[in-house]
Amino acid sequence: MSRSVPSALILCAVLIGLTASAPPSAFAAEFANFETPQLKPITTATVRLGDARLDVVLVCNTPDNSVEIYESSPPHAFIQRVPVGMGPATVRWLPATGRFYTCNFDGDSVSMVRLDAVPTPTGLTVFGALERTAFVGDQPADIAFDPANNNAFVTLSGRSSGVIVDLSTLALTSGEIVLEGDDPAIAPQKLAVKAPRQIAFLPDGRFFILNFMGESPDPNTAFPTQYDLDLWFLDNTNPTPIGQVKGLGSTNHAFAMTRDGTRMVVVGTKARNHDASGEVAVSQLQFGFVESRFWVLDTPLGGQPTVRPEAPAGAIPLPPFTPLGRNLNRDYTTVANQAVPASDALSQPTDVVILENDAGDITGIVVTAFHSDKVAIFRPASVPGGYAETQISLPVLNPLQGYTTSGPRGLAYDARRNLLFVACRLDNTMRVIDLSTNSVTAAFQLGNDPTPMEIRGGRVFLYNATATSGSGFVSCGSCHIDGATDALNWDLGVVASGPAIPPGLLGAGSPGLFTEFPSEKGPLITQTLQGLVNYRVNAEGQYLLTNAPYHWRADRPNFQAFNVAFVGLLGRSTSLTDPEMNAYTTFINTVRHPANPEQALDRVVPGFLDPSNPDDPNLASGTKLGEQIYHNHPTDGSLGCVGCHSLPEGSDNTLTDAFFVARTLTSTLPDPQLQPFETAALRNLVPREMWLHRAESLDPPIWVVANVGLTHDGNFAQGSINFFNNFFFAGTVPGGTQTNLKALTRYTREFDWSTAPAAGLSYTVDPALPGANNAAFSFFENQVDEANVGLAVIARQSTNYTGYWYDLTVSPPMYRQEGTTTLLTRNQILSLASGVDSAVIAQATPLGNERRVANPAGIATPIADVANPPANITSMPMAPMTYCTDIPLFVNNLNVDQSTVPPTVTLNPINTLWALRTFQLSVLGSFGVNSLHHEPPRRMRVIGDNIRPGAKLLVGIPTTTPGSFPVQILEMDLFPTKYFTDLEEQIWETEEELDPMVQFALLNGGPFAPDVVNTAWRLTTTPNLQPATWNRFVFAVLNEDNTINATFPFAPLTVQNTR
Repeated sequence: MSRSVPSALILCAVLIGLTASAPPSAFAAEFANFETPQLKPITTATVRLGDARLDVVLVCNTPDNSVEIYESSPPHAFIQRVPVGMGPATVRWLPATGRFYTCNFDGDSVSMVRLDAVPTPTGLTVFGALERTAFVGDQPADIAFDPANNNAFVTLSGRSSGVIVDLSTLALTSGEIVLEGDDPAIAPQKLAVKAPRQIAFLPDGRFFILNFMGESPDPNTAFPTQYDLDLWFLDNTNPTPIGQVKGLGSTNHAFAMTRDGTRMVVVGTKARNHDASGEVAVSQLQFGFVESRFWVLDTPLGGQPTVRPEAPAGAIPLPPFTPLGRNLNRDYTTVANQAVPASDALSQPTDVVILENDAGDITGIVVTAFHSDKVAIFRPASVPGGYAETQISLPVLNPLQGYTTSGPRGLAYDARRNLLFVACRLDNTMRVIDLSTNSVTAAFQLGNDPTPMEIRGGRVFLYNATATSGSGFVSCGSCHIDGATDALNWDLGVVASGPAIPPGLLGAGSPGLFTEFPSEKGPLITQTLQGLVNYRVNAEGQYLLTNAPYHWRADRPNFQAFNVAFVGLLGRSTSLTDPEMNAYTTFINTVRHPANPEQALDRVVPGFLDPSNPDDPNLASGTKLGEQIYHNHPTDGSLGCVGCHSLPEGSDNTLTDAFFVARTLTSTLPDPQLQPFETAALRNLVPREMWLHRAESLDPPIWVVANVGLTHDGNFAQGSINFFNNFFFAGTVPGGTQTNLKALTRYTREFDWSTAPAAGLSYTVDPALPGANNAAFSFFENQVDEANVGLAVIARQSTNYTGYWYDLTVSPPMYRQEGTTTLLTRNQILSLASGVDSAVIAQATPLGNERRVANPAGIATPIADVANPPANITSMPMAPMTYCTDIPLFVNNLNVDQSTVPPTVTLNPINTLWALRTFQLSVLGSFGVNSLHHEPPRRMRVIGDNIRPGAKLLVGIPTTTPGSFPVQILEMDLFPTKYFTDLEEQIWETEEELDPMVQFALLNGGPFAPDVVNTAWRLTTTPNLQPATWNRFVFAVLNEDNTINATFPFAPLTVQNTR
């Protein structure tokens, strides 16, 4: 029975009880949103053939995982889309090799593409031949070419380091290199670059690296002291060859240098987080609480780089012109400390170009204003401040396609034509500006943008300062940079009554002393916006996979509660409307954590557990020992780590502790003040570490970075995961041994961040290495088998690209040519690399992205078979994914008295732990719950006929009567696995995991069943749970051709402990 789009929605509305306002989500599994930053996303290149020459523009199409090639000359004809690795952030051209190289931020790789000149009847064109994509390390941001040899240096932003690669093969020729330097203030430790991004090799051999997280040093004793490192350099002509430069931004985005290498311009932002206390005072800072600036440095050969002062206001500088720094939002016509009007605001400069004449004089400085949708040109002039400023607005090119802000991010200058090419990240366009007339002469939508409409529509509220602030100087993204964090502490308290604390949010003990949140917060570190929900699902079911409440203190019950900040902090005249805030929420819920670079690539906890006695720490080793300790052993009183830091995100999302925090607004009151705090999540901790630890070492590390640290206020002197564990748990791990403490540290460092560590990995086939080729493909295929990743293969034979994806739905699994019925074996795929000028690259993708990545056009071909809709859909037991399969083996420290019949929950101050155990006991002996043990997150599973790639699982939760309509829908993405029933029916499972509390709430009937909510929030101590009556749900499958199963029987949800 086939269904058109309207009839499928009508079926859902009538039979499943959906309202017209809540149809199945349009958000496709084929796009994973990391809010990937761009660094140098656009450049120019020249190819020659004999006397003929062609100039081209290379621009990263970051969401499409490609580079697009355009002619530099008007009308800037499009030439080619070239597939590269996942999330290209930077593209660099090397004339000496005739190749361009991309740093693929999401794929942890570098791609190498040869540009071949191709004669045409009218001149030349080019062909981009992808030759290789190779792993280099976590979040590569930029690549620079060593003029002395055939090597390049790649910065690894996520690893606080860099690596050297051979430009011929992209093979690593070094391990990770930490960019360190001496600082007498912290000896014997060394100061190191936290987040290296842009780099430059100069022809004279000097080497510069910009630190993205430059920090904001604080002279006030009320805040913790931090270090300051903005620019790292190597100059072998200097008596002190390695050095650092301070005094730039708290966030440094990019730099440009003059041709002779004696001057540098850096763009970034300077947080004023130490200049005011309290939300009111911070919101009223003159040039915004985050200032947008450029700095000018003298960079003499053999000398220390020095930061030139800011241009004086109210005075005309004397000739000759000397470039000076500038606050982009200061009015330099008056000596008064005055800001420009909002209409002239420039927010978040992310790239810069220096214009020079033939004599080497600076004739202009061009910067992007990423949060203002503008480009600004500063030319030397006899005016106060020394620059004549020209602003060029770059509004959204195609608003009818859902874009709401353009976000100019990168610049490339064509001196031959005096043209400026601008890459706009947020509406995925390229603009061309004629600098002779300061006018936009061309604008192009890049060829393909898979970004879903809800992301396009919501980004304006995170990034656009004009739309979201009163001054135009700041936006949410000023601190939550690219959806993440500035790693700085801000004091945003108020002098007023705090909001009331919901009773269910409080545990016993210290948090139970509170009835409301204290209004003074003290300094708290900016938290990331990544992973505010564990997985993005439909709006109606999102509350089941949320990490709300938010903030360190859990004082924001949901994301909509942040709306007050648009007026209170950003100075907007009004809050967002409900539809606007809903659009913002929908978008922000798509922003996910990246993969953990320290996690095992196969997403299995490494080490050993004795299968006959998995609870004995003396019979375990490696990270599995740490996993066992985390679950099984009391490390905080009677509680194990998991008692508060429950999986999958490492937090139970309730108030479980309290700390004293210094008052900063009402000093006449008793100081310090006790504050309740939510359990901190353990995902994505590494970006906040102040000390660079590697693996599980408990020794003091060599390196300290300019970044405030791990805890809520950054005031933990040795702010790393390792030191935190050593400080708090050295005496409480089993036996108090270093071995056990190191194992616990390894487990917390290797925590799963919700994206498989293999997602993004690439492998280039080498016909001379058949063993390595088969090993790589076996690894990737196994990850597809376990529904951890998708797998695409990009093949090129001469000038012809084809793409394939690993299809588990055929028997045996084979590689399907995208958009066709052609199937190839692994050996046939590998043989494609044997031809002359051929390349075959395996590309692991986030789940569901593989068909799009495989398609040479970047657009997945829809799979349609309307004559054969899904049928016979049957729920299978929920199962843990590969990372969590050990957890059900652990049975100790459950906080359950098993001497009673039936067992009873031991009185415990942690609400969520009491509730989970109560739910477990309620269903013990049924629905697959055969014993008491620690519970893992689990994925839902189904079997059925005619389920196809791209399918969604719709689970209907009864809202009024058990086992009947109406129901509330939870919608998740389905993927095939290698597992089959005894009747050879393939098992499909969701990527989305339900945490143990939600699983067992559903096993007891779901949120509408008697006393389930009251139990979850511990609002009753004698719950009347009725799982036998209420555990009845509807399971439907919706294919991407909008076919859906015709019958909807109710069935119980069950669980199992193995894959």
